[in-house]
Amino acid sequence: MSDNIKDSLTNPSVIFEILSPSTEDYDLGRKFFFYMQIDTLREYITIDSTKHHVRAGRKQADGAWKFEEYNHLDEQLRIKTVGLSIVLREMYEGVF
Repeated sequence: MSDNIKDSLTNPSVIFEILSPSTEDYDLGRKFFFYMQIDTLREYITIDSTKHHVRAGRKQADGAWKFEEYNHLDEQLRIKTVGLSIVLREMYEGVF
């Protein structure tokens, strides 16, 4: 479902956030706090734009969030909500 502005979707199951030095603190703090209030959200994946670092937060059955970190280009990120996997090398291709 989308809102009237048509620049965002409501009821997401997974959100991807590209972190930059100027927004990282806000994205991982206050913004994520608001995201945690979305009932349908199951995964929150942040991708660092300055180094090889991906963090995947997954909502557990009890509502708690569990995080996994990926730092090596040969690691494979599994996006469980949508049944997709990607190797970090592919994700960062052409970035650095």
